[in-house]
Amino acid sequence: LKRVVPLQRSTEGDGLTTQFDMAAVADVGLLKMDILGLRTLTVIKNALKLIQSTRGEQINLDEIPFDDPLTFELLAKGETAGVFQLESSGMRQVVMEMKPDRLEDIIALVALYRPGPMARIPDYIAGKHGTRKITYLHPALQPTLEQTYGVIVYQEQVMEIARHLAGFPMGAAETLLRAMRKKKHDEMAALRGDFLDGAHEHDIPRDTAEEVYRQMAVFAGYGFNKAHAASYAINAYQTAYLKAHYPAQFMAAQLTSLMDAKDKVALYVQECRRMEIEVLPPDVNAGDAGFTVEDGKIRFGLAGVKHVSRAAVEAIAAERTSRGPFRDIFEMSARLEPGKLSKLALDSLARAGALSSLTGSRAQNVAAAEQAMDWGARVYRDREAGQTSLFGQADGSGALQPLSPALPAVPEYPRIELLAMEKDRLGAYLSGHPLGAVEEQLSQLVTASIRDVAAGAARGDVLVGGIIASYRKRVTRAGRMMAHFILEDLSGVVEATLLPDAYEKCSAALAEQAIVVVRGRAEMDDRWRDDREPGGQHRLLAEAIAPLDDADAVASIRTANNSRGPRSARSGRNGPTDTNRTSAANNVPDKPVSSPGRVHIRVPGAPTSNAVGRLKEMIGRFHGDTEVLLHLQMGRQERRLRLGPHYLVSRDRRFTQAVQDLLGADAIWME
Repeated sequence: LKRVVPLQRSTEGDGLTTQFDMAAVADVGLLKMDILGLRTLTVIKNALKLIQSTRGEQINLDEIPFDDPLTFELLAKGETAGVFQLESSGMRQVVMEMKPDRLEDIIALVALYRPGPMARIPDYIAGKHGTRKITYLHPALQPTLEQTYGVIVYQEQVMEIARHLAGFPMGAAETLLRAMRKKKHDEMAALRGDFLDGAHEHDIPRDTAEEVYRQMAVFAGYGFNKAHAASYAINAYQTAYLKAHYPAQFMAAQLTSLMDAKDKVALYVQECRRMEIEVLPPDVNAGDAGFTVEDGKIRFGLAGVKHVSRAAVEAIAAERTSRGPFRDIFEMSARLEPGKLSKLALDSLARAGALSSLTGSRAQNVAAAEQAMDWGARVYRDREAGQTSLFGQADGSGALQPLSPALPAVPEYPRIELLAMEKDRLGAYLSGHPLGAVEEQLSQLVTASIRDVAAGAARGDVLVGGIIASYRKRVTRAGRMMAHFILEDLSGVVEATLLPDAYEKCSAALAEQAIVVVRGRAEMDDRWRDDREPGGQHRLLAEAIAPLDDADAVASIRTANNSRGPRSARSGRNGPTDTNRTSAANNVPDKPVSSPGRVHIRVPGAPTSNAVGRLKEMIGRFHGDTEVLLHLQMGRQERRLRLGPHYLVSRDRRFTQAVQDLLGADAIWME
């Protein structure tokens, strides 16, 4: 084997790393197996446990019906958040269009929703609903493609076509498929001749055979085999079935599996709200490590609280089960063995609201956390040494505990601060939402909800509002700054991108927990990731951001949005188009601009780069609805340059003064 299979060896530390050439492994007849771990299987297992513990039902997934109307109704509505393989916004849209009513449809959808075959999804859907006449390149293809409405869907169909149209034996058909999958062009060229010769012997016209071969090659490069697609589809159906019939248990299991991904937690908490399932805050007297179900409501898992370990949760649960509920933060600390719960974890539990069933307000428990840990450790050690207090109080087991110290006399946190602490410690708002107080104000400003954008229901130019949950900056290859941020409203969350030109104008508005209005373009991000995370996510390409409390800035981006009129969204496999580029380079606006008058700015013949940068920043800062014309002094001549619609300004005296300070008193005038 060592002689046949090339080995690559590299010594790393004290170990020896050996890497096999997998193609050579297959060439010598060894079986290569890929073992794939799926989080979904854990979700299903935990959901079944919750169903049994809360409803007393033991579900055998091997016995569930595959024609369940409630499950297919859920899919047809696009309520696929948490449903394996079907929850991306792009896939959700396709599911709603297809309206699957049999397992075979889900199998086909899983196989087709891939970079190459997905172009045939409309043909499959039209064939299914009878809006397209099903045709075949040759009648001999009908037995193979009839079940998939004339569309090549599976790798097995490629092999069947090779056998039926060209007389390939099974081994040769498999060799052809493998060559197409691995894009072995030399081998494909040789097999193409064999295919055309075999098709000729079966009276297939050459041009028809060539087109069939071309379609096979295009499909096979990305296609699934049916066994793979069926396995995924069964998991997809099972998760949809559980969500349709046991929504609280299924969503609790989903949330447990994603506790470390705070952005996903927020997304699924929003989904629970949409499903009218209440998510209760964590509680040291009621919760468990994972998310649990109580009377149809979901209790937030204690291990999902930031800085709280599973070992700490297990210690809390064991003590609570053994000697009853905790009364106050001091008594709780005294009952837990020192080292089981850190000061940071106790502080985090207090800030997250997990001590709300104990005595005192959240602010009091946060203020008392450090003292409680020190006091509790002393009491625990004294009790272990056999020392007790004559002036104690009985705990749940009847043992005498020292009287707890008084809680600090501090006022409760403001509502907005309580919510911010929940978001930081839990990844989601549970007891309310910062947008609750401005919900009506936002509704009068926006043209679409974030849920509409994320689901693909809103496309093209939109005006949305929400709170910036998080953001990250990065430097482009050209050395310019841009940013990605998560925008959240009461309906959902969406990922947004702020490209360099827009970043230069709006970066000051980027701040976590900032409530903003965003003008941008809703579009599809169809970059492909892998089998477990298909592409097709909808996102927002932000072009302007304004703080909600800045009335002038909000009015400015609303005016700009209205003046541009409708525009279709654009996206592509090479990423978004930077629509912030103007046509200044060719002295023509991107589109006609209907704005009140124009602003003229005269720029000296040799302006410094700093002056140009500051002028650009000013134009962005005072964005409005008035067109800008630059007058460039070039020797004895003056050239007039019309900026595009993304560089409109407001007729603001502060802008005029800023330009005059930069370029001179007669550098700006209006018409």
